[in-house]
Amino acid sequence: MNRLAVIIVVLLQLAVLSTIALKREAIMASGATVYLRTAPVDPRDLFRGDYVTLSYDIANTGTLFDSFMLEHPEQAKEISEKQALHSVYLPIEVDANGIATASGLLLEQPAQGLFIKGRMGKGTSQRWMRDRSIKFGIEKYFVEQGKGIEMEQMLGERDDWQRAMEVEVALGDDGTPVIVGHRWSDVSVRLEILQEANVAGTGEQPEPEGAPRQSAAVRFSIRNDTESPIQLPVSVAGRCELSVVKENNTWDGNGQVETIVFPARDCDRYNAGEYKIEALQPQQVYSVDIDFAASPWLVQGEDGLVELGSLRVPGANYRIHYIPPIDNKTAASSDNAIWMTKLSSARFAIAGWVD
Repeated sequence: MNRLAVIIVVLLQLAVLSTIALKREAIMASGATVYLRTAPVDPRDLFRGDYVTLSYDIANTGTLFDSFMLEHPEQAKEISEKQALHSVYLPIEVDANGIATASGLLLEQPAQGLFIKGRMGKGTSQRWMRDRSIKFGIEKYFVEQGKGIEMEQMLGERDDWQRAMEVEVALGDDGTPVIVGHRWSDVSVRLEILQEANVAGTGEQPEPEGAPRQSAAVRFSIRNDTESPIQLPVSVAGRCELSVVKENNTWDGNGQVETIVFPARDCDRYNAGEYKIEALQPQQVYSVDIDFAASPWLVQGEDGLVELGSLRVPGANYRIHYIPPIDNKTAASSDNAIWMTKLSSARFAIAGWVD
């Protein structure tokens, strides 16, 4: 390659980099800003020198993709089978705390409203069919030298208190996200295993008399990490502020996210907006114990209500979600002191260990 050709190649590369930089600056200057919550993970796996690798709640689209498959089977099949990445668009809603959640999955850019652009397909990761995840191009967040350990401590451990990072992003006209900064969630969450299952091959507990326990008992806690009170909406009865989702982590291409139904719980009134307020003072904790071996946490089996662990779903793990009782439109017009953002626990196995 002669000297002129080398100069032309270098100039083209500089032009491309300059164009990308100018686009980023324009988005940061004029784009609408929202916050994306990071998913609960082990922070020790995140740091690589001067940047942190982030996983976003909004990126895990299992339920949205399942709905997309039903409505657009041919397009879904194309995305699933090809190695190439496909551009996708997630229309988003923003709650009273500024947190964005996805309300759909589209292949074409929406004509109006807020949305974020990403890419998905088998090329996203080797585990794509397991988690149906989207990459937005903002998974690497560069931090100041020496700040990594401090951020690691803020994020917490899987089996201890975890405080989510909320990444501020600006959105371009085409949905391209650019990281502007970050803040820390006002609350931390914790998942504790109170009692493991004691069926053969799980845990170290001795076999009990009678039917063995096939499901764990856990405690899900929320802590106020601010210096002001937080009003946490909770159900009047039935612990309906909490839901449980199953993440099927098999490698056979049947990965999906499913909300577990507990027939003994009557949560219609809570879902319609009937709730009470749990006032959390600074550093105060709200905890709920869930025994999956007891009512009302039994699920429908072939012969009646059974323990969730008795279903023995291969590769399944679970998360507990705190779900606010009223929709985003109502929340946007309500008192901002009321907590209106979904919270997620670390992932756990129904036999009793935290992933």
